[in-house]
Amino acid sequence: MTSEISVFTLNCWGLKFVSEKRRQRLNAIAQYLAESKYDIVGLQELWVFEDFESVRRIVSEALPFSRFFHTGVFGAGLAIFSKFPLVNGFARPYSLNGNPLKVFQGDWYVAKAVACCHLLHPTAGIIEVYNTHLIAQYSSKDENSYHRAAQGWELTRLIAEAVKNGNHIIALGDYNSKPDNLVINMLKSYGGLTDSWDQIHRSRMRDVTYNPNMNVDDIVRMNGLTCDVPSNTFTKRKLKQQMDNQLPGERLDYIFYSQNPYMRCKDSQVCLTELIPGLGCSFSDHFAVTSTFDIANKDTGNPVEDFNVGSMDTPGESLKDEKLIEVLLHLLWAGLKNTQHRRNGYYWRFWISLFITFILLFLVPTAQLPVWLSVVSNIAMLAVGIYAFTFFLVSILYVRNEDGAFRRIFEDVDTLKNAKMFNSN
Repeated sequence: MTSEISVFTLNCWGLKFVSEKRRQRLNAIAQYLAESKYDIVGLQELWVFEDFESVRRIVSEALPFSRFFHTGVFGAGLAIFSKFPLVNGFARPYSLNGNPLKVFQGDWYVAKAVACCHLLHPTAGIIEVYNTHLIAQYSSKDENSYHRAAQGWELTRLIAEAVKNGNHIIALGDYNSKPDNLVINMLKSYGGLTDSWDQIHRSRMRDVTYNPNMNVDDIVRMNGLTCDVPSNTFTKRKLKQQMDNQLPGERLDYIFYSQNPYMRCKDSQVCLTELIPGLGCSFSDHFAVTSTFDIANKDTGNPVEDFNVGSMDTPGESLKDEKLIEVLLHLLWAGLKNTQHRRNGYYWRFWISLFITFILLFLVPTAQLPVWLSVVSNIAMLAVGIYAFTFFLVSILYVRNEDGAFRRIFEDVDTLKNAKMFNSN
């Protein structure tokens, strides 16, 4: 027996004290979900647990089963809502999660992760749903590309093993990666996943350059754009002004699935592109993605109709493009060298700050200074001491952990490469 399931994903931009109109927007998102007929929903950046409880309360009739995942200091911001019972679940933080010194980026403190729920579908059996939010690009230099590549590899390995277990797999979320990015290629090649939107729209018009005479919403639908779109009220003005002669936005949000004879995508669309009635703003700084699937039980059901066996990926056996693993190894090695370079810089900052602290410690008490200057000197000494202690901790704790994580992941990938070469011989 074949059933139909509808899947929805959205980065809902729920940063407390930072996101504009957070509560009103989340309430509107929850109302939309309650009135829609989605079977599985994955939300990212739902940082505040009270917001999760509010959304859960509103959607409880439509999506009675839910899970909020606690990781790091503030949580990963990941939540899964389902029409089907949850029989298992876990969250796995990534080994590399940004830099604690970059406080305003916050990735290290929330511990970006992949969250998973096993859902019991009445006819299709177990559906494994993976929800994730990879580290973002905050500048043109993209200093986080090394960590994102490592996160993508850990996610790919996890899903590749899950695919081998035989359950239906859905992997959704904000991957902060464009369609031709290394992370996306790894998920499709080694992870054996299919990009549902690309599968439906690959033969249609795509990569349309921005034309003021063309409707931006049409370009969004044609290319699956979900972020930095001019029609989104939360897109930065600077980005809107840079849209001439280039694609108006980026495609960063995806719904992947493990394509097999018993599961097939029949439709995929970008949605929630309209403004919230009464508020006059977008639902989030991202648009949502929804995909609809035909699904059947692998053990007792019949294959879904019109399945193209030739379109299946072979999960976890090899990287189809040998250059892919070389690019990954290069990025991981570059990330390791970058870590070692920063560690040396942190050491220098620590020793110089410590030297200045001791100089102030001996000079200030012996110098005949005015009261106000003595107070300023003591404050400066305290500040420099804290600065030195901070870089001491970062050098000893964080950098060593980052170095070890890069080495471990590099060795994992290198082992796979050597095994692949051995098998080919």
